[in-house]
Amino acid sequence: MENITKPTISNNSYKESIVFKIFSVVGILFSFLVALKLMSIGFESFGENAAKNLIRNYTTNPLTGLFIGLFATAITQSSSLTTSIVVGLVGTGQFPNIETAIPIIIGANIGTSVTSTLVSMGHISNKREFRKAISAATLHDFFNLIVTLVIFPIQVYTNFLGESAALIYDIFSSDSPTDLSGKSSGFSPISGSVKYVAKLIHAICMEKGIISLLVSFTLLFLSLRYLSKILKSIFIGGNQKKFEERVFGNPFKSMLWGLGLTAAVQSSSVTTSLTVPLVANGVIRLKKIFPFILGANIGTTFTALIASLSTPTEAAVTIALCHLLYNVLGVILFMLIPYLQKLPVYLASGLGQMTLKRRWYGFAYIIGVFFILPVVLIALSQ
Repeated sequence: MENITKPTISNNSYKESIVFKIFSVVGILFSFLVALKLMSIGFESFGENAAKNLIRNYTTNPLTGLFIGLFATAITQSSSLTTSIVVGLVGTGQFPNIETAIPIIIGANIGTSVTSTLVSMGHISNKREFRKAISAATLHDFFNLIVTLVIFPIQVYTNFLGESAALIYDIFSSDSPTDLSGKSSGFSPISGSVKYVAKLIHAICMEKGIISLLVSFTLLFLSLRYLSKILKSIFIGGNQKKFEERVFGNPFKSMLWGLGLTAAVQSSSVTTSLTVPLVANGVIRLKKIFPFILGANIGTTFTALIASLSTPTEAAVTIALCHLLYNVLGVILFMLIPYLQKLPVYLASGLGQMTLKRRWYGFAYIIGVFFILPVVLIALSQ
């Protein structure tokens, strides 16, 4: 009798757990949107000109914007957080124009790979494992750096990302007139309820801009953190071995898995970090994880698209589309040019070989690329 009843009980509890997690995801997503709206209300409390002047001083130089995006993401270890903040600010007209915000989005793409590089440090006690781990971690870094070197200069001189995103918005937008200042004649139940809750929290914060900003940043950070944990447990759970076998067998399927899991978990940092121990322990070869990383780079753009729902203006949606276009173009670039596919693998393997001789090279790489270089260049550009 015990053998018959036990599976039924565990099955019911499993279903209840999944239902609870789904409701939790919906609640966290709503909190995420409220945090973004509260942040924009907080900035507005300081006065429109004060916020605009602050951002203009730091983003008139595209290189400064690039390194601000890199450094901010390296500090928070979340490109989703950086891009969501940029989308929120663009949506409320805090940036001079969309073109000014694009370099920050590109910089965030580079900064997001710091998490997997830090994860590789967990294998530092074993030289051979550490060599493989640092190679797996920096594969994402080198991919993003190469894409930036190719696309960023073209973007600076032509603003093709901004123009293309605006064209896509015009094609697919509804008839409701929406302008760059955030005024819209349409009604959205989501944005309406988000706005109501955000204003209520702002009132509880005694309508003090600084308090509202602190609450919004805390809520934003916690939302992304717990959303990542819950969705990771739903999609991966305890089936780690099955996950490994199914995901990395076929390059096309691997790319789709990378895209889907990252879009679900809302963090390329989490999904790409999963590949580090697999390569370090010899379960998967370095070349096998590359398609997964390409897919993860596209999947991470869904956070910005969701963030644009909190302020569904032309500017907010356009900057989110810029993020999507940039990452899609980066993947297409590597798919069309076979030589480029080998380059990140070659560079990551080379850095891994260097750490085999001197493990401190790994520390020097992280501190130099993600922290010292951005700070120095931001200071010099000012």
